[in-house]
Amino acid sequence: MAFRGKILYAISFTSLYRLSLRTGASHSTAVGMFGHGLGSSGDLAFANGHLHATVTRPGSNLSYLAAVNIRTGAARIIGTTGHHQVFGLVTSH
Repeated sequence: MAFRGKILYAISFTSLYRLSLRTGASHSTAVGMFGHGLGSSGDLAFANGHLHATVTRPGSNLSYLAAVNIRTGAARIIGTTGHHQVFGLVTSH
């Protein structure tokens, strides 16, 4: 999960969700799917105003870093992490 202002973003295996702090988790909104067969490897984080996620892709057991569009949920691979099942992303402000 990752915060941007008063909005919390969360992922299921293949989709991005938006949750408002005003309405709570019971009122989540599906933003969209990652696409391209990508699935969540475990984490989300904002860096320089952009949402990033660790993802898996078909045919590989590695985790990849992807940029995620917060309006559509679409993910674009930036590159490999070189590791399996990366569950922690940290950014520096």
